[in-house]
Amino acid sequence: RSCFLLPASSSSMGRGRGALRAYVTNTKEKLEKLLASDDPPTAEEEIQNIVKSVVLSVKRLCSAAPATVKSQIKEAVEAPGCLADPPTADLAGLRDAMEAIEGILPPAEPEEQEKADVTPGPEIESFAAVVARMWEEFEDKSRLVVGHDLKLSPQGRATDLHGLSDRCPHPLIVGLNEEKFHSRPLTAKFLALLDNYDRDTDAAEVVTAQEKREMDEFLDALSETPHFRYVHQVLVKWKCAPESMDRFIAEVYNAWFANYSLSGRGPKSSSGFEHVFVGEEKKDRNTGESSIIGFHNWIQFWAQERAGKVNYLGYVGHLDGDDSVVSVHFQWDDDDAEKEVKPVSTLLMGTSIAFELALGTLAFFGLQDGEVAPCQLGPHHVSVNVHKWRSRLGQQIRTVYLEAR
Repeated sequence: RSCFLLPASSSSMGRGRGALRAYVTNTKEKLEKLLASDDPPTAEEEIQNIVKSVVLSVKRLCSAAPATVKSQIKEAVEAPGCLADPPTADLAGLRDAMEAIEGILPPAEPEEQEKADVTPGPEIESFAAVVARMWEEFEDKSRLVVGHDLKLSPQGRATDLHGLSDRCPHPLIVGLNEEKFHSRPLTAKFLALLDNYDRDTDAAEVVTAQEKREMDEFLDALSETPHFRYVHQVLVKWKCAPESMDRFIAEVYNAWFANYSLSGRGPKSSSGFEHVFVGEEKKDRNTGESSIIGFHNWIQFWAQERAGKVNYLGYVGHLDGDDSVVSVHFQWDDDDAEKEVKPVSTLLMGTSIAFELALGTLAFFGLQDGEVAPCQLGPHHVSVNVHKWRSRLGQQIRTVYLEAR
């Protein structure tokens, strides 16, 4: 799962091989489904893009493999024309290359038995019950407590959800226990991801080698959290995920981090992670005006507010007893003169990123596209909404967000 990011010890090499094998196996299976479908890709440019995307992922996952292994993998993808510029391989050739790589890698090692504390129980009969257990058992000591570790100043209610009327002279977040906040290992890896994106949905994302390493490190750390291990076990019970954590991480990477186009053959400008946790700017084709979409995470809100880029304009709806669930209206500045606003976004305040990623992953793999699932987080009644994006190589997350009930 660490994708060869650690020194080439037997431990790190084993985990890296597992991630590469999982990705190669998943890709081969998707290609076989595409080839057997009634409508396989036929456009030359589309096939070339698929080949390029797969080759880049394989390069990333074997970047620190021994030279002999990398040489064999290179030969496997070079033979059908995957490395030509532009690629000359067809989908069958790419599938054969994945099969050849499987033969190069050693057999997958057995997974360690998961700890008993993440073993699902009778709660798996209900999405709401699964979320409740994750909240009460795994998140109780992980989150920052609003009013103690995290201090808010909600001030006034927003009056115009599409305008800039500002009834709030102060920030929303006025106090943070930074020692406790930074004590969670996953937090630093999450913060490192937030500056990797161009928020403009008309601009193609360019992913650097450093950014790829940051994604790998984040997912590797995420997979060690009890929230995520529990969700994996639940999804296995629901027959919505493979039993192998390595294979599941490969699917999670595709769901959250694979870039896709929002307009047919347009630029690959978006991903589930960017939309949900970072936020995007989208231009209305009819009016020419831009607005903020996504942006559903309190840590990103805090970081942008602290940097002077988010202007909190007021809360929306009602406030609950402890302000742990807050719907907000705000403006998000960038480097142009236009002032883009987010009409309303519901934030879970103080939650760990492990909980939010696990919840979003559970919703994506466990619910249907467009489904709205009511659940309860302690005393707070919310609904989880999920929307999926379909591409040639499967589905990705378009959005997962909460609504207060």
